[in-house]
Order: sequence, then structure tokens, then C-alpha cells
Amino acid sequence: MQINQPNFNQATFEGRKVPRYLYHMTSVDKFNEISKSGYLKAMPDSMTDGKVNGIFTFNLQNFVKNWDKDPKMPLGKLIMDYVARGKEVVMLRIPTKNLSVDGKNNIKTRDVKNLIDWKFESYRPGAKIPDSMLGESLNEGLHKIRKGKAIEYIIPEDVALSDIQELGRGKYNSRVSLKENLKSFLDGFSESQSLR
Repeated sequence: MQINQPNFNQATFEGRKVPRYLYHMTSVDKFNEISKSGYLKAMPDSMTDGKVNGIFTFNLQNFVKNWDKDPKMPLGKLIMDYVARGKEVVMLRIPTKNLSVDGKNNIKTRDVKNLIDWKFESYRPGAKIPDSMLGESLNEGLHKIRKGKAIEYIIPEDVALSDIQELGRGKYNSRVSLKENLKSFLDGFSESQSLR
């Protein structure tokens, strides 16, 4: 199902509660599947044992600034390693102007470090997943961004390929910074200028 505008709140968008674009990384193999189906599909989240379905995206500035702040747990590099798995990575840009930002099927946010900490340090089989791991409001996400947290945006529905732009692709190099990897993927796009 393509995300449409019935729940879209222009004031919310213009108030910049949602970035103009959200970004998603995927492997070349997965991108080929997306191209065949015509949709970037919402998928079950393995971190919450499938209790959250969505397209897991990020704001580029927040990704570069906050995801690798902790050298002991460089979240951005961990995510890129996971996505790449030794293969080429495709970077996608999703304009938010047609996404639902309020109402029942809205974009949600979550603090990625809290999710990983919970999954790997506190998780016990049968333990109840905290509601914050299932996604919070955009306002809560913005509050956490201001506090320097790594925030993930969850789009709850499929997005049509016609609403997505491929920005670049490349081999992830774990020996260089997250920023340098992104620059190589985004060469020639305006986003590469924001990474200087």
C-alpha cells in the first residue's frame, strides 16, 4: 500500500517535526527485490521479535552526528556492517511530504542505543518489551535529538518505488569513518555537501 496524505499535517511538516527527507540503507540484493515488487516494504523488526513492522530510516544529520558518538558502540558502523554483510550498500532518499505524520499509522521514532542496550544487556526470553522500543511520538523523538540521541524513524507502511530516489551505492569500508562512507555513497548529491 502506498502511503498517501489523508493524515498528513502540513503544519507539522512545515514546523520541521519531520525532516524533509528520511534515508534508508539496504543491500543491492534487497534493492533488486524492491525494484521488482515496486515497493519498499515494511518489515518485521528483529530487535523487537517482530512486534514492530516498518521501514527503518534515519535523518542524515542525526545519523552522522549522533550514531557513532560512543566509540565503544558505534551504532552507525554496526548498522552499516549489518546491512552490507560484505556486499554493496544502496542509499535511498524518501521525501516525507507524502507520509503520514499524525493519526493511527504515523511515523514513529525510537532511541537506537536504548533499543540495543535493552536487547543485548537486559533481554531475557519472555521479558516484556518496553513501549519505548516499539516507537514513540515524533515530539519525543525531537526531544531526544536535541539531547544528542541516535534516533531512528519508523515508517509503518510500504512506500512505492516511484516515491523513492536512489542516491548512491558503494562498498562499505569499516576502516574509515561513517561520514567518509556516506560521502562516497552520496557523491554528486546535495546531501554530500552537508557532510563536510
